[in-house]
Amino acid sequence: MTVIDGQRRTLAAREANLATIPVYIMGRDDALTADEADIERISTQFITNEHRTELRRSERARAIEQLSLAGLSATKIRSKKADIDHTLTAVTSRNALDQLDTHPDLTLDQAAILAKWDHDSEAVDRLLDALEEDGEGGFAHTAQWLEDTTAQREAVAEVAAPLDDGIEWTSTDPWGRAPSLTRYVTEAGTPATLDDVPAAHRLAYIVVEEHNACYDTDGNEVGDTHVDATIEWRVRDATQIGLMYEHEWKRLHPDHNPGDDIDLDAEAARAAARAEAEAQDKRATMRRVKALNKKATTAREVRLAHITSWLTRKTLPKDHKTAIAQFIAETMWSRHTMFGTFRQDGDAEKITADMLGIDKKEQVPEILAAATADRAQLIGLAVVLGAYESTIAKDSWRETYSRRGRTAYLDFLDEVTGYTLTDIEKAMTGTLDPDTIDLD
Repeated sequence: MTVIDGQRRTLAAREANLATIPVYIMGRDDALTADEADIERISTQFITNEHRTELRRSERARAIEQLSLAGLSATKIRSKKADIDHTLTAVTSRNALDQLDTHPDLTLDQAAILAKWDHDSEAVDRLLDALEEDGEGGFAHTAQWLEDTTAQREAVAEVAAPLDDGIEWTSTDPWGRAPSLTRYVTEAGTPATLDDVPAAHRLAYIVVEEHNACYDTDGNEVGDTHVDATIEWRVRDATQIGLMYEHEWKRLHPDHNPGDDIDLDAEAARAAARAEAEAQDKRATMRRVKALNKKATTAREVRLAHITSWLTRKTLPKDHKTAIAQFIAETMWSRHTMFGTFRQDGDAEKITADMLGIDKKEQVPEILAAATADRAQLIGLAVVLGAYESTIAKDSWRETYSRRGRTAYLDFLDEVTGYTLTDIEKAMTGTLDPDTIDLD
């Protein structure tokens, strides 16, 4: 026997320990298959509960899941197929369903992304924080960043797992708060080793390195990328355990001059330590460049997806028509040379075609010839946006050349299309110092 209507009363009767409750017993239509009977029952319950009390979003998701699994099409469920797919993914995670109820701004596709990262609580927290702080744009950037850095974060987790309890670790360069072990000497002037540092003063800095198979003639990384993670030991509060910088030790021992009775082995070890410290500085600089380049690449993926979606509209937004016309005119007057940009990662025509959802850039003139006046205006704007995008390389955050053009372009996306600029994009415009960007 199946409860069609009255589940709340049935549950209340159980709670009250009632032996019986009044019911109407209805026969099942034998002409219906089992799936058809399930669809009729679920639909009836859904409509009844929706009228009596507003269903939680998680309950609606469960109902859509049951109707879909019973074989009802997206059209009959009165929902988009994409929403059905997102729902079926979201319901696999209890946490994602809970977040639908507690975060009214969370969309079904975002809930599906949360479900994907259900195994990683830190990733889920990052996504929810981004949604709360920066809205849909922040969520999209964070989701893309999580996707792009999966291999790196897995490598960090693997190296961190065997560390002893009580030893702190980080994958973000601690900079001045915990200098490298190689910078210190003992009270005797010999290079400090890990044995000289108690566990409470150790900080394991897990460094991620990406190794590419080869580079093309333009210096771009190509081929498979291999990710390695290693530990660089750092020291916290070194003076509390009797360690000091080498130059401080020399200041405390002014009589220690060349020709004195010097421990040559110790001097050689200090020289090696200095060389290692310099090499670490160079590696740290290169890691930071690579990390910021990756952030720029991630931002570009989200940015292009946003523009592509925005350009699917039929007409230009009325409240921004003047700003758009001025933007196009200024570009054609001051930066017309951009339209011919052609590089491996900066083909203006191909980028424009991709933004418009066109397979081949050679099709653009034909599509433009058949376009309405409103659509032709949108295509014209896309040509301008594609030209700007072709000039932005992954390392544009560290060069000032063409900064004015980049700033005009990114500010336009922010003010007219509603795009959310990331920190790396703000660095490209010169409004944010790239050295202040958190790499984590």
